[in-house]
Amino acid sequence: MASTSFTAKQRLVALAFLFSAALAFAMDRVKPFRSRFYLPLPAASVFFLLMTRFIKRDELDNRATLLIKWTFSTFVWTYWATLFGYAIFYCFGVKTLTPYHCLLSYAPLLTMEFRESRNTYYGPLGFISMRFLFDAPLITTGMILREVVGLRLFTPFASILDEDIVQGSMPFPSDVKTLVEKYNVKSVINMCGEYPGPKNHYKKYGVEQLWLPRVDTTVPYVSQLREGAKFIQRRKAEEPNARIFVHCKGGIARASCMSLTYYIVNKGVRDPKKQLVWMKSKRHVVFEGVADFHSIKTLLSGDEKAAAPGFVKRGLPKQQSGQDSFPRRLQKKKS
Repeated sequence: MASTSFTAKQRLVALAFLFSAALAFAMDRVKPFRSRFYLPLPAASVFFLLMTRFIKRDELDNRATLLIKWTFSTFVWTYWATLFGYAIFYCFGVKTLTPYHCLLSYAPLLTMEFRESRNTYYGPLGFISMRFLFDAPLITTGMILREVVGLRLFTPFASILDEDIVQGSMPFPSDVKTLVEKYNVKSVINMCGEYPGPKNHYKKYGVEQLWLPRVDTTVPYVSQLREGAKFIQRRKAEEPNARIFVHCKGGIARASCMSLTYYIVNKGVRDPKKQLVWMKSKRHVVFEGVADFHSIKTLLSGDEKAAAPGFVKRGLPKQQSGQDSFPRRLQKKKS
């Protein structure tokens, strides 16, 4: 029987979940801790440690600002998941709020870490988990921290790759002026399926956005990437001295995939791994695994009808900018 090996992240998330479950079990039997205020603590206590691992430190962060970001993110995420779980179970007649509801905080993390690969699209439950238990609390946290407190959750914000491309994390309304004045941005490619961007502020500052929505931690479609490359080409012809801002939530994978596509399609790059190393030297959070995305391999091979190796696409809808299709899982070919 073949042995199954787990990555360090998989082990970390699994151990955190089991420890939180044990805390929830203990709290459920201690009467003073049955107060609703304490119910998310089993997840929050461990989630705080996870946040110290997953939230990247910005060059402007000190210990105090990091502590604020870790604590606030933990508070919002775990309480959000607890109340979301309560609402779901309430619909099925379970009206008692228990410490176990907070364990729903782990649903998106388990979904992300234990799927087969990034080339696998989420099914309905995975999509719901990512959209409502991952995207919603993170964007809420990021928006409040940025617009109210003045801190940035997703860092670094913007990294200049060259005279054409600036890659970064999702911009909030107060960031648009900075993009225009500091980075000379006149165009934006938004890869977030979870966030349409500050459209009114773009209009105010004369910025044109192309929205190519994809679920976080999934691979953009080839059609989307080609549309993005054409958009960059057109906007550079219209605004030759301006830059294009390419972003997703954290400016790590989806944005890197789009930026890499620009260099492949518009600049003739044929070695994606070497190009990603260069991109990472400009932006340290760039995900070098983008080179293995099936859409990048398809672009390089020129076979637009090819699916990922060992997979076939079933019923994937035609993509249009500004519309987010319900993701379908790539299923293995039957032998």
